[in-house]
Amino acid sequence: MARPFLATLRQAAPHAEVVFASSGITGQTRRELCAAGCRLLPYRYLRAQIAGRKIWPGNTRWHWWHRHYAAWINRLPGLSPAAALRWRARVARHFLDPNTRRFLEFYLNLGPRLAGYDRVLITDVRDVVFQADPFALLAGEGILYGLEDSSQTIGTQWANSLWLAQVAGPAVRDELAAARISCVGVVLGSGRVMAEYLRLMVEALTRPGINVANFHGADTGAHNLVVHRGRLPRPRYADLDTGGILNLHGLNPACLRWTDDGLLADRQGRPFAVVHQYDRHPEITARLLPRLGTAPAPHASTDRFFQHT
Repeated sequence: MARPFLATLRQAAPHAEVVFASSGITGQTRRELCAAGCRLLPYRYLRAQIAGRKIWPGNTRWHWWHRHYAAWINRLPGLSPAAALRWRARVARHFLDPNTRRFLEFYLNLGPRLAGYDRVLITDVRDVVFQADPFALLAGEGILYGLEDSSQTIGTQWANSLWLAQVAGPAVRDELAAARISCVGVVLGSGRVMAEYLRLMVEALTRPGINVANFHGADTGAHNLVVHRGRLPRPRYADLDTGGILNLHGLNPACLRWTDDGLLADRQGRPFAVVHQYDRHPEITARLLPRLGTAPAPHASTDRFFQHT
């Protein structure tokens, strides 16, 4: 699962410090990651058994509680807004799906350290490979978002429309209906800006009155809210025209360009540094991974992890 990711990252950016936030990985995977010099940030979910029945906070029968916990925490005496947000994150992480929970774990465990890094990359693992150094894509302060195919918008793509409405409400979804879809799977930024990005993500995911318990896609909904309303400094956007990050979901492989030496390129012929969702297209997987010197990973899991550099 992580082998193509790690092999190509080590070739493209051997200086990168790598941290995996993980849930439910096998012992063999854990040993391989540690042997490759990666730091692991494992997390578990709270579970209890009462009268023979298993109970966990993400159970959808607890919807009433999910909508109110954030407001209760905010009203606790003596808590600053920053402290209240951290407590909301500590509570919420036990009922969010693994894809979404990674952002809370990153915020709680690594957030205070981010200002000390020039570049921070948060990325999926299973379906990401590198053709060049991703950290060279950004100069100075700012953030780089990857866009999806321009033929779809938030309003015309049913899943993204649903995810944003669940996180921010139908009114915000309608307001942003004409906006391009940004994929949460790969985000690059300077350390200070990424710390603020994570704070905004946690704000969106733990906002009083919403319920994203065990809701797949909540991370994407929160991400698009931050992209289009977060007002982070010096945002840039990557797609087929601007290059840098390639998100392949929904793209017709026939519209893609290849360099003479077998790399995926933007419309100006520049190789993309990051290729995301390559496994949606078996013909791309079969052509690209051998060129990068790695073997295809089995399509056995859709779990995501994040990587910190």
